[in-house]
Amino acid sequence: MSAVWDATYVVAKVICPTEGSRLANLTIASAAHYESKDRRKSAWSPATLRSLVEQFALAPLPELDPDERLWQRLAELAKDGAHLGQSPEGMHSWAAAYQRASATQKAMGAYATHNAFASALARITFEPLDKHRIHRMVDPSVGAGNLLLAAIELYGRGSTDAHLKKFILSLHGVELDPRARELCCLLIWLMGAPVGVTLKQVAKNIHHANALTLDWWSGQDLYEVLLMNPPWESLRHSVEEDPDGERALTVARLSTLAVGAHGLPPLFSAQGGGDKNLFKAFVELVPHLLVQGGRLGALVPAAFASDAGLTELRERYFQQFEIARWTSFENRGGYFPIDSRYKFGLLAATRSDVGTRQLSVRSFAVEPDEVDAPHISLDREDIRLIGRRYHIIPELFQERELEILRTALRTGSPLFEQGPLGRVVYRREVDLSLGKAQFHHIASKKLQSYGDATFIDARGQRFVPLLEGRCVGAYDCFQKTWVSGSGRTAVWRENADQPLSQCSPQYVISPLPDLPPRVALCDVTASTNTRTVIATWVPRTWRCGNTAPVLQYESDMLAFAGLGVMNTLVFDWVARRLASGLHLNKFILEGLVWPQLDTEGVTAAAHAAWSVCLSKPRAGLPEGGAASPPWQASTSSKPRRALQPVAAAASLEVLVAKGLGLNRAQLEAVFDEDRSDRRGFWRYYDSDSQARRVVEKALSSW
Repeated sequence: MSAVWDATYVVAKVICPTEGSRLANLTIASAAHYESKDRRKSAWSPATLRSLVEQFALAPLPELDPDERLWQRLAELAKDGAHLGQSPEGMHSWAAAYQRASATQKAMGAYATHNAFASALARITFEPLDKHRIHRMVDPSVGAGNLLLAAIELYGRGSTDAHLKKFILSLHGVELDPRARELCCLLIWLMGAPVGVTLKQVAKNIHHANALTLDWWSGQDLYEVLLMNPPWESLRHSVEEDPDGERALTVARLSTLAVGAHGLPPLFSAQGGGDKNLFKAFVELVPHLLVQGGRLGALVPAAFASDAGLTELRERYFQQFEIARWTSFENRGGYFPIDSRYKFGLLAATRSDVGTRQLSVRSFAVEPDEVDAPHISLDREDIRLIGRRYHIIPELFQERELEILRTALRTGSPLFEQGPLGRVVYRREVDLSLGKAQFHHIASKKLQSYGDATFIDARGQRFVPLLEGRCVGAYDCFQKTWVSGSGRTAVWRENADQPLSQCSPQYVISPLPDLPPRVALCDVTASTNTRTVIATWVPRTWRCGNTAPVLQYESDMLAFAGLGVMNTLVFDWVARRLASGLHLNKFILEGLVWPQLDTEGVTAAAHAAWSVCLSKPRAGLPEGGAASPPWQASTSSKPRRALQPVAAAASLEVLVAKGLGLNRAQLEAVFDEDRSDRRGFWRYYDSDSQARRVVEKALSSW
């Protein structure tokens, strides 16, 4: 269907170079109106087309090319494209085709809502409402009107013409892009024309304005229904397509607190300390536009449910709305022209000062109709337990996930509070962007290798690797070797079984002596990767970049115990339910817990981790660590022999599972190989030949 719009646009751009997309829209709208008005007419002439285009334009078009041959071609294309304005599917296709050609929409992160998602969102929003009543409705980022079209289609089923007309005239919208606003008016009018709605009536309710700087409360009633898919763009970068300076005005407005709706905190007072972002601003605007009992249906980035920067906004939503459901999706179905890993969600809620006591969630959906699939019921206590002070809405797919999380998080001890592993401190040591004066690219200096991945220059100055996240493997401080290039364009290779003496970092830095025991994590990760939490011991004098943050411990034994715990599947399983983005940020780690271990349990965990390290080619053990555990000399306990690697790893799984209060059935659920589980460990089992042996050994020794 969109090919018709594309072909029309090509000719329209010749006739009107500065407003080709507008002329294409007006041409198809004219054809759709002409065909539906009187199909008996056969004279579809260039003159008729020009007349209708001028009649339906909401603002004057610039001077048009008078060439009759071009207009004749445009009229022919319009006749073929008339069907686009005669069905909801055609209109959605038309709107999507327009967006592809609109630089303004792309620059502002405004992605047209696919008709299947628009329909699903409209359905769950109107679900509890009385369809016999007319509800005053608004979309504050209306774009080409896909959500309003979906509402009309839903409401029109079984309605009388008079009732449908009243409903269409109750729809409102605000759009900053005048071209998108005009297209929105045309599409709604075409749907309403058969029941007597005029273009003038529609245009009166669809405003060309900036919803974030608009004074909504001057003589305006609040709304009973709000549907939106706001722009997803950050405001930290300037864009070329901003001739009216609206971007600057928006930034200024978001930086100024002002009174909004009565009884609510000042508008834009909960934007957080991170980037100013358009979708965050729209999310905060919503409760100021809705009456008590009003319904909200929103399609927003999944960051709404999980980002630390939206903590205050989430808390306000829990206070100001009765959230009914949150269904989060991955873009694997390609419904938006962005990365397939990008996550977004459908939110349905009712404005209520009673707040949210219970909500239903479902995660990792792909198809729009999954909004109707079974969801998992959470109460506020679950949000407090799992989401902690950040009020994170967890990503859950199965009921048993909630049961395991409840057990583990209630039993364990928070990572950064005094607990079985002492006081653990999170540190980011060297910023790879801001701290460039502290380190050197390895190709920039003549260095001689010491044979242990450290180096010396001609002056006798010593250098150690600057550990990056990509180098961090499980019990492996040098998983990859730098080959060539620098920064993001650098080329790396897997080190396989190579010893440290054959490994090369990208950057080197002066050593710091007497650093405390540390374990480094790979910061860049995801809950659907082979593994999410990947930890390694850090040699004492090495230093770590910000992509390899460290956990600092009070002793070697506690550090090895922590290393072993974090590399277990059980610990990782919990982390994969809390980490929804692409980084293992500190606020995610704050939600994780250490298992309850007594002194003997801590010693056993440390010994098992040390045993696993002995089987690795690049564990980075302290000097003498291969002969005996580094803490052995300071204890009077009888020396222990190293465990076999599989037995050591299995013993860690059992220690952690029991220390988190799990039973055998829950441990089996953690180890499940179900390939339909996006966060399952089946990828890990496929990639590591010993993984299944560890799992079998752990279950057999339970």
